[in-house]
Amino acid sequence: MKTLYSELVAARVPVDHHESDLYFKATPDALDILERYPDERRASRYFVEDMGDGWWIEVPFSFDPFWAAKKTA
Repeated sequence: MKTLYSELVAARVPVDHHESDLYFKATPDALDILERYPDERRASRYFVEDMGDGWWIEVPFSFDPFWAAKKTA
């Protein structure tokens, strides 16, 4: 099953996270992928990354590895 996270990783979009929240660089490819996930798009917010790396997007509860680890714990 494809997810926002898996598609971003496959497209080599820079990603990061804090616990279950997914962060990714707001690239043209990333924005195209996000459009295919309307629930995540509605929950998303833009922010400027502290290290001067431009605009990023935060999507709460969308970092798949966090949830995978919870299932195995």
